[in-house]
Amino acid sequence: MNAEPLPDAIEQTSIADISAHLSHNSKTTDIQISSLKIDRSYQRTPNQDLVDEIARDWDVIAAEMILVSDRGERGWGELEPLWDGRFFIVSGQHRVMAARKRGLTKIHARVIDLSGEENPQALEAYYRRMANRRIQDRAIDVFKTRVVEGDPDALSITRIMDRFKVPINYVPDNTQGLNSISAIEQIYSRDDGALLVETLELIKDVYGEIKPQTAGSDMMKGFSWFLAQHSLDVSRPRLVEKLQTLTPVQLKARAAQMQAVMGKARWTNIYIVMVEMYNEKLTNRGKLELNFKSSTTTGSGRRVGPRGYR
Repeated sequence: MNAEPLPDAIEQTSIADISAHLSHNSKTTDIQISSLKIDRSYQRTPNQDLVDEIARDWDVIAAEMILVSDRGERGWGELEPLWDGRFFIVSGQHRVMAARKRGLTKIHARVIDLSGEENPQALEAYYRRMANRRIQDRAIDVFKTRVVEGDPDALSITRIMDRFKVPINYVPDNTQGLNSISAIEQIYSRDDGALLVETLELIKDVYGEIKPQTAGSDMMKGFSWFLAQHSLDVSRPRLVEKLQTLTPVQLKARAAQMQAVMGKARWTNIYIVMVEMYNEKLTNRGKLELNFKSSTTTGSGRRVGPRGYR
């Protein structure tokens, strides 16, 4: 395929606007399955049960066309190649795996020409997300696609996590990193990251490290809500000292007991326990009052109220 170059102003054009320019450089063809590659930087982890189901009920019409990117044959010279292969599956990896399982050697595809693109992954990630809106991706799959696309919020979250030397787990891991991307994004959205930083700092001060046991979804939400309501009214040393009297397991267990009586979400009860712990042996004048009705205007103009966390 000989693609026409993108216009000079493309750097100031959104990825979505590029589609019209690329469309006439695409073609439909039966492509060799053996030539197809998968870029795991933006693709979700395959679901083998889904592959088996598609293979079992294979129908060439129902399977529709997959979407493939042609990155071209790059002359890397003495440089270390940035990727191996030419044709990359953008949408349809489960269908390709099912077709291979059925013994097929070719599959019908729409191929978009990205051979002239310096960063084809960003466009592929965008088209993958757009093509898969019918499928309910996991939050982490959507997030990692947004990172490859260059989404400013996703990149900002990644920089914040890098600052704390804590990776976001694309594959669940109970020993390190964080698995709670939905909670992270919700907290970030309140004020474009300031509350997220404050939350991570508090968790690190209390427990010494940030990992799934100390910073799961409920813990992150409970800690961040406490800070959003009371950070200007509390003594930080007293708060850290009080929280250190319970391990994360004990704090969550106490919240679970309270939840059985009070109802509400688990993170809400973590917040309640935090307030009760802080208030121990304080006079009425120094005690904190529970607040579930606060709302915050974020830096981007969004407004998040008590239902901002789910």
